[in-house]
Amino acid sequence: MTDKKKHCALVVVAKPLIGMAEALPGTSAQASLNEPADPQLIVINFSRTADRLITGGDYGFEVYKTRPTDMTPRLLFEMSRQPTQKDYTTFVNDVVLVESLPPLHKFALVFGKVPHTLHFYDALVKRFTGLNYFAQKILSVKACTSIIAVGLEKEIHCFRIQPNNYEDLKNYIRLIIHPAPPNFSLLMDLTGEEKPRLVYPDSETEGLVAVQNICFLSHSKNLINAHNHPIGALRLNDQATLLATTSNVSTVIRVYDARTTECLVVFRRGISR
Repeated sequence: MTDKKKHCALVVVAKPLIGMAEALPGTSAQASLNEPADPQLIVINFSRTADRLITGGDYGFEVYKTRPTDMTPRLLFEMSRQPTQKDYTTFVNDVVLVESLPPLHKFALVFGKVPHTLHFYDALVKRFTGLNYFAQKILSVKACTSIIAVGLEKEIHCFRIQPNNYEDLKNYIRLIIHPAPPNFSLLMDLTGEEKPRLVYPDSETEGLVAVQNICFLSHSKNLINAHNHPIGALRLNDQATLLATTSNVSTVIRVYDARTTECLVVFRRGISR
């Protein structure tokens, strides 16, 4: 497995090897041979504000409300193994990507069998509201109130949308298309309501991070030489003013000012230095 594919948020479920050893009567191993397979979890993600927990897999997806006062997250929405509306009779269940959009009840979905298509789902009315096809596989989707970014295998497409309206991207202005190192767009992040910023690795061999200001008239871009090795993870704060980065081999985490690209803090194994 290459380093790039290690970034994918996949949960692999190990299956017992039949015939290698005989299961004892009454054990879970014997029960697993006689009962239907458990649902497989493929992706798990929090919303930007961490108030929603989203899980997806071969069963569809579920959304839970997370509050500090609750011992157990409360189920808000679910899309289970049921036929959808007549326009979506070829519904597939293998959800490999779920992105929580700013409206509480709207989500962007990608299915494993159709990785080139982005689906928009409204959990309030329990139906899909639109879909968009891309020539490359979709690796990541990020959105704020006015911008949605779709990370593909070698490109990142940014669209300016109507507030809280996610239906058909063909009706919206495609602000810019960024070239990206192969498969590295899955690490991108987008946030910031007043001044949205998009960040993503800008090299597959070096630790460069691109900080892109996304607005209607200007798309200025700054580069940060964050690490000596390729980027392993990055994240903006909610206001898009701070950027945290780490490489794929180092234990160092650096925090930058996303506006000036100045390095503010360096952590090693969680200790400030």
